[in-house]
Amino acid sequence: MRSAAGVAAICLFSLWGYSKSRALRLRAVIMRAFGTDMQRLCREMKHRPRELRSTVRCLAGSGLEGFWRLLGEKLETCERAEEAWREAAMWRGFNVLGEREREIILICGSGLGISPSEPQLNAARKAYEEAFARGEELDREAAAKGGVFIKVGVLMGIGAALLLI
Repeated sequence: MRSAAGVAAICLFSLWGYSKSRALRLRAVIMRAFGTDMQRLCREMKHRPRELRSTVRCLAGSGLEGFWRLLGEKLETCERAEEAWREAAMWRGFNVLGEREREIILICGSGLGISPSEPQLNAARKAYEEAFARGEELDREAAAKGGVFIKVGVLMGIGAALLLI
Protein backbone atom coordinates (compact mmCIF):
# COMPACT_ATOMS: atom_id res chain seq x y z
CA MET A 1 0.00 0.00 0.00
CA ARG A 2 2.78 2.40 0.91
CA SER A 3 4.74 1.60 -2.23
CA ALA A 4 1.69 2.39 -4.36
CA ALA A 5 1.33 5.72 -2.54
CA GLY A 6 5.03 6.39 -3.14
CA VAL A 7 4.69 5.71 -6.85
CA ALA A 8 1.59 7.92 -6.98
CA ALA A 9 3.50 10.74 -5.23
CA ILE A 10 6.36 10.49 -7.74
CA CYS A 11 3.89 10.55 -10.62
CA LEU A 12 1.91 13.50 -9.24
CA PHE A 13 4.92 15.68 -8.51
CA SER A 14 6.51 14.77 -11.85
CA LEU A 15 3.29 15.76 -13.57
CA TRP A 16 3.32 19.06 -11.66
CA GLY A 17 6.87 19.79 -12.88
CA TYR A 18 5.99 18.85 -16.44
CA SER A 19 2.88 21.05 -16.40
CA LYS A 20 4.89 24.05 -15.17
CA SER A 21 7.44 23.50 -17.92
CA ARG A 22 4.73 23.10 -20.55
CA ALA A 23 2.96 26.27 -19.39
CA LEU A 24 6.14 28.29 -20.03
CA ARG A 25 6.47 26.88 -23.54
CA LEU A 26 2.77 27.42 -24.24
CA ARG A 27 2.98 31.08 -23.18
CA ALA A 28 5.81 31.60 -25.67
CA VAL A 29 3.85 29.89 -28.46
CA ILE A 30 0.76 32.01 -27.78
CA MET A 31 2.73 35.24 -27.79
CA ARG A 32 4.47 34.39 -31.07
CA ALA A 33 1.13 33.44 -32.64
CA PHE A 34 -0.39 36.68 -31.38
CA GLY A 35 2.52 38.66 -32.84
CA THR A 36 2.13 36.94 -36.20
CA ASP A 37 -1.61 37.59 -36.22
CA MET A 38 -1.09 41.24 -35.32
CA GLN A 39 1.35 41.58 -38.23
CA ARG A 40 -1.31 40.15 -40.54
CA LEU A 41 -3.90 42.49 -39.04
CA CYS A 42 -1.60 45.47 -39.69
CA ARG A 43 -1.15 44.44 -43.32
CA GLU A 44 -4.89 44.01 -43.75
CA MET A 45 -5.65 47.39 -42.18
CA LYS A 46 -2.99 49.13 -44.23
CA HIS A 47 -3.58 47.59 -47.63
CA ARG A 48 -7.30 46.78 -47.49
CA PRO A 49 -8.96 49.38 -45.27
CA ARG A 50 -12.41 48.14 -44.31
CA GLU A 51 -14.60 47.61 -41.30
CA LEU A 52 -12.72 46.03 -38.40
CA ARG A 53 -15.20 43.15 -38.18
CA SER A 54 -14.38 42.15 -41.76
CA THR A 55 -10.65 42.50 -41.15
CA VAL A 56 -10.82 40.24 -38.10
CA ARG A 57 -12.54 37.51 -40.12
CA CYS A 58 -9.42 37.11 -42.27
CA LEU A 59 -7.57 35.91 -39.14
CA ALA A 60 -10.06 33.13 -38.43
CA GLY A 61 -7.71 30.37 -39.61
CA SER A 62 -4.83 31.25 -37.29
CA GLY A 63 -3.60 29.44 -34.20
CA LEU A 64 -5.67 31.81 -32.07
CA GLU A 65 -8.83 31.21 -34.05
CA GLY A 66 -11.00 31.10 -30.93
CA PHE A 67 -9.88 34.58 -29.90
CA TRP A 68 -10.55 36.07 -33.33
CA ARG A 69 -13.93 34.39 -33.57
CA LEU A 70 -14.85 35.70 -30.13
CA LEU A 71 -13.67 39.18 -31.08
CA GLY A 72 -15.83 39.09 -34.20
CA GLU A 73 -18.84 38.16 -32.07
CA LYS A 74 -18.09 40.90 -29.55
CA LEU A 75 -17.73 43.47 -32.33
CA GLU A 76 -21.32 42.68 -33.31
CA THR A 77 -22.68 43.35 -29.82
CA CYS A 78 -20.40 46.05 -28.35
CA GLU A 79 -20.63 49.72 -29.24
CA ARG A 80 -16.89 50.34 -29.26
CA ALA A 81 -14.14 48.18 -30.72
CA GLU A 82 -11.93 48.77 -27.70
CA GLU A 83 -14.62 47.38 -25.40
CA ALA A 84 -15.08 44.34 -27.66
CA TRP A 85 -11.31 43.74 -27.61
CA ARG A 86 -11.20 43.89 -23.80
CA GLU A 87 -14.01 41.35 -23.55
CA ALA A 88 -12.43 39.06 -26.15
CA ALA A 89 -9.09 39.24 -24.32
CA MET A 90 -10.75 37.23 -21.55
CA TRP A 91 -10.80 34.23 -23.94
CA ARG A 92 -10.09 31.01 -22.06
CA GLY A 93 -7.14 30.21 -24.32
CA PHE A 94 -5.29 33.10 -22.70
CA ASN A 95 -5.72 31.70 -19.17
CA VAL A 96 -2.17 30.38 -19.13
CA LEU A 97 -0.70 33.83 -19.83
CA GLY A 98 0.96 35.97 -17.21
CA GLU A 99 0.15 39.55 -16.36
CA ARG A 100 2.74 41.03 -18.76
CA GLU A 101 1.40 39.01 -21.69
CA ARG A 102 -2.16 40.10 -20.93
CA GLU A 103 -1.01 43.74 -20.87
CA ILE A 104 0.50 43.36 -24.33
CA ILE A 105 -2.76 41.96 -25.66
CA LEU A 106 -4.79 44.74 -24.05
CA ILE A 107 -2.43 47.46 -25.37
CA CYS A 108 -3.27 46.38 -28.88
CA GLY A 109 -6.96 46.96 -28.38
CA SER A 110 -6.45 50.48 -27.06
CA GLY A 111 -6.37 52.11 -30.48
CA LEU A 112 -8.82 49.96 -32.37
CA GLY A 113 -11.95 51.22 -33.98
CA ILE A 114 -10.99 54.88 -34.15
CA SER A 115 -10.62 57.03 -37.21
CA PRO A 116 -8.18 57.75 -38.76
CA SER A 117 -6.55 54.36 -39.09
CA GLU A 118 -3.00 55.50 -38.23
CA PRO A 119 -3.49 55.19 -34.43
CA GLN A 120 -4.94 51.71 -35.00
CA LEU A 121 -1.88 50.71 -37.00
CA ASN A 122 0.46 52.16 -34.38
CA ALA A 123 -1.24 50.21 -31.59
CA ALA A 124 -1.11 47.00 -33.63
CA ARG A 125 2.57 47.51 -34.55
CA LYS A 126 3.50 48.15 -30.95
CA ALA A 127 1.59 45.05 -29.88
CA TYR A 128 3.23 42.70 -32.38
CA GLU A 129 6.71 44.03 -31.61
CA GLU A 130 6.13 43.54 -27.89
CA ALA A 131 4.52 40.13 -28.46
CA PHE A 132 7.50 38.86 -30.45
CA ALA A 133 9.94 40.26 -27.87
CA ARG A 134 7.99 38.67 -25.01
CA GLY A 135 7.79 35.39 -26.93
CA GLU A 136 11.59 35.35 -27.24
CA GLU A 137 11.96 36.13 -23.51
CA LEU A 138 9.61 33.27 -22.68
CA ASP A 139 11.53 30.91 -24.98
CA ARG A 140 14.74 31.73 -23.11
CA GLU A 141 12.96 31.33 -19.79
CA ALA A 142 11.47 27.99 -20.86
CA ALA A 143 14.88 26.76 -21.98
CA ALA A 144 16.42 27.77 -18.67
CA LYS A 145 13.63 26.84 -16.27
CA GLY A 146 11.68 24.14 -18.11
CA GLY A 147 14.07 21.32 -17.32
CA VAL A 148 14.49 22.58 -13.77
CA PHE A 149 10.73 22.39 -13.15
CA ILE A 150 10.64 18.80 -14.36
CA LYS A 151 13.65 17.81 -12.24
CA VAL A 152 12.28 19.54 -9.16
CA GLY A 153 8.96 17.78 -9.64
CA VAL A 154 10.64 14.39 -9.85
CA LEU A 155 12.82 15.12 -6.82
CA MET A 156 9.83 16.32 -4.80
CA GLY A 157 8.02 13.13 -5.79
CA ILE A 158 10.95 10.99 -4.70
CA GLY A 159 11.14 12.89 -1.41
CA ALA A 160 7.42 12.43 -0.80
CA ALA A 161 7.70 8.75 -1.70
CA LEU A 162 10.53 8.28 0.79
CA LEU A 163 8.45 9.95 3.48
CA LEU A 164 5.51 7.67 2.70
CA ILE A 165 7.53 4.46 2.64
